[in-house]
Formats: sequence, structure tokens, C-alpha cells
Amino acid sequence: MTSTQAVPSDVLLQSQNIDREGEPTGYRLFEDGRFERRRSGGPWEPRDSLSPVELTKVRQAIIASGLLAAAGHHRAPSQPDDATHRELWVRSGDALVYLNIDSGCAVPAEQALMTAIVDVLR
Repeated sequence: MTSTQAVPSDVLLQSQNIDREGEPTGYRLFEDGRFERRRSGGPWEPRDSLSPVELTKVRQAIIASGLLAAAGHHRAPSQPDDATHRELWVRSGDALVYLNIDSGCAVPAEQALMTAIVDVLR
């Protein structure tokens, strides 16, 4: 499974929700702590950068979550091909891991990551 778009080479974490029309909303975090959000149909908009401590917390959470081993398409059996879904890119070292997660499908590693960093992502 491939992503619907290119991801900048310095992205640490990018998460998008894609609606039935293909419009993404989401956020992305860069290796240097820059943080951006995107509203449906809009461009990426800069937000406050993460502190070095917050960035370290995200990196540690990525490794601890087990997400790096969860790449691929996580399909909900009852979802049509045009169902809403989430796309998640996670970088660890030289590896960029891509997940495509159908709406209604739970991926424990993704949930562990989000729970660990919810307070960091404003």
C-alpha cells in the first residue's frame, strides 16, 4: 500500500484523516520540532514548535508504541473502498513507516502512541 502523497524528508510524524472526497485534515511534526496543522481543503499552517523535551517524548513514544512494526493497510472488513481512513507516517532513523487505517479499525500501537503524546500535540 502506498501513500496518497509525498511526505517531506524531515517529517518525524504525520497523521491525516481523509474524508470520502479525499480531503485531508491533520498534523505533522518535523525532526527539528516544527509543528503544522491542516484543515480540510486547506494548506499546512505553522503552529508553535515543540520544545526539545517534548520532541524527545514523541521520539521515545514512537519506539515504545511498537508502531514501527505495524506498517501496512489495516482494513475494517465491512468498510467500502472509499471509506474514510487515517494515514500515518512515522520516522525512526532512516525508516519511514506508513500505515493506512480504515475508519472503525483499531491499531493498538497507534492508540498507544497517541495516548502517550496527546498532551504534547496542542
